[in-house]
Amino acid sequence: MNKSYSPQQLEQIISLGLREQQNQQNHVSEAELYDIAQQSGLDAQQTDAALKQWQHQQQQQQAQSKKLLAFKIHASSYLSICCMLFLIDWLTGGPWWFFWPILGMGIGLLSHGLGLLKLWRKLVQPKQLAGLSFKRCRF
Repeated sequence: MNKSYSPQQLEQIISLGLREQQNQQNHVSEAELYDIAQQSGLDAQQTDAALKQWQHQQQQQQAQSKKLLAFKIHASSYLSICCMLFLIDWLTGGPWWFFWPILGMGIGLLSHGLGLLKLWRKLVQPKQLAGLSFKRCRF
């Protein structure tokens, strides 16, 4: 029987086959990847380009995860130091001074967060907002 399949059906069939294969073994070798891609109608150059793009995306995601972890560590140390400074100020009595170092460290944390937000906007927003114009927006 000669049946024809749409690209969506082909993708679903290959995806199911890959899941079944992954259940049998945890990894697919590069040679098997190229064979599967060739059976799906991709040539070696297209597969190479897709593989390089995927590797680049994985590297970007890992770098972004590391930067987010660094910010979380910075924020948690900021909070613990704030609590410690308040406790020291409360126990020693006298005029309140703890908010001055908290303010200075808060500026550092804010700049770290803004840098992370800038990175997020650079990586995520162009993909989500492709083709949209904000010329009429007023902030």
